[in-house]
Amino acid sequence: MPRNPDRAALGLALLLGAALGAGACKRGADESTRPAPSAAASVAHRPPGPWFSGTIEQAFTRARAERRTVFLYWGAAWCPPCNELSSEVFSKPRFAELMNGFVPVYLDGDTEEAQRSGEALGVSAYPTMLVLSPEREELLRVNGSVDLRELEEALGAVVGRSKSFGAAVKRLEEGAPAAEDCRTLALAAWELLPEKEWGLPRVLATLQRAADRCPAEMRRERAILASNLLGLAVTNRSAAGMEVAVGEVAARAPALLDTLFADDETVWASRAFVNHRAADMAAWLHPGAAGEGYERLKARWLGAASAIRGRAEASVDVRLWTVGPALDFHRHERPEGPVPEAMRAEVLAAVRLADERARSAYERHAAISGAAHLLRRVGAHEEARRMLVAEAERSDTPFYYHSSLSALEGELGRTDEARAWSEKARKSAAGRATRLQWIANDILLNAQLEGQRGYLLALAGEFYELATTLGDGFSGRNRTRADQVARALGPLRGDPEFGRLVARYRQRCERIPEEGKKSCQAYFEDLLSSARPLDVAPRP
Repeated sequence: MPRNPDRAALGLALLLGAALGAGACKRGADESTRPAPSAAASVAHRPPGPWFSGTIEQAFTRARAERRTVFLYWGAAWCPPCNELSSEVFSKPRFAELMNGFVPVYLDGDTEEAQRSGEALGVSAYPTMLVLSPEREELLRVNGSVDLRELEEALGAVVGRSKSFGAAVKRLEEGAPAAEDCRTLALAAWELLPEKEWGLPRVLATLQRAADRCPAEMRRERAILASNLLGLAVTNRSAAGMEVAVGEVAARAPALLDTLFADDETVWASRAFVNHRAADMAAWLHPGAAGEGYERLKARWLGAASAIRGRAEASVDVRLWTVGPALDFHRHERPEGPVPEAMRAEVLAAVRLADERARSAYERHAAISGAAHLLRRVGAHEEARRMLVAEAERSDTPFYYHSSLSALEGELGRTDEARAWSEKARKSAAGRATRLQWIANDILLNAQLEGQRGYLLALAGEFYELATTLGDGFSGRNRTRADQVARALGPLRGDPEFGRLVARYRQRCERIPEEGKKSCQAYFEDLLSSARPLDVAPRP
């Protein structure tokens, strides 16, 4: 179920830019407006904060010895939402104070234990924050778009095992959720819950129940619940078997929108939904883009975006994305043709302002690729190209911007340039899981083009060479990338040279430590069996 769709979707225009991360694509500005690169921009950046320096096992040992809770953050250096957290949450002195009662663990996706640990914890998307008891009971998955105040509220709501997410759900189902339960439920990362236990029908039903049963005076929490419910329903409205559940949410949509548009505080609490779901909601509720209901929705939505833009606490990235809804409504009404000049000027001004204000490395990692995306949406491709090239030169994760450049050139139909940037991204990518992901990205792009057999065979060899040297090469997100590669290379399954390549790397599984050997062997056995195609859907 595409709860949190992976950006590495097929399609030349969005291929590698889409693989980049969860919601980020933004603007460009004149070179004269750029701040000088900060010192932090040139160093490999670990999130700020009082992170525990040992392994996960050692962290839980300490938690048991000191009767503390584990706060585990799973992220990556290149991920824009992760950098937004670093800028707006982890770098604040109050975060260090909050961690006094926790053993805070940062699990970088490129570290040796990251993918196996992520798989064991049911974590597959960056960023994910978990609150865990010393005995590894999951108390809460925290939404990655929280600000510091919201994180503090979420942590306070689950202090003590009786106030865990599971306990809050149980009390909700019994009909008597306490205020702390409603806060826990509102700030949980519903889209990241393990799908085996939390299928989408259960998620939607539970969110509906929470939206109904939480006290009316908890306006912010009810708004977040409403935005979560609407967001998950609208992004999964075409999923098989979801017609009834999604239809029930659609029938409640006007009341749910009233809840989140009630006032400035409820709008702010729903800011991620307001900034990023206008296009989906307009297409879902008003496919004809006409009528009094549509005009009212549009006016309320644009007013909400304006209110978010005016918040003093709005980050560079959040403020930037408030120009998105106007573009979304315009494109819903007029899918083709240039945008109005006034709208184009507004986007360019927002991009320029964000480029000026994004001074720390974290702020720039959070905002710049999204800024370029907004520029592309208004036809300012040259400005977007300039911004991405300049950012790649200053960044410690240049491959991310190279991929955005590949997506830009693909959107313009410049296939050779798209391929060149994709290759450069692959070659500049650093880190275990990151390198696998960017090799996979290059394969996904070239698999859609004619005459790339030799190049694809070479890329397949590069991917499997790396994967079979890693103990976690077929675990967690790495397995997701391997599955994507297998699908993309499907047309080569009858190719003798590809068969020999697969057989050779199947033998390499014997060198992998026991915990990763079986998944490696099973993967290549699937590839070698023409009668047994892969049946594991890619996860985000």
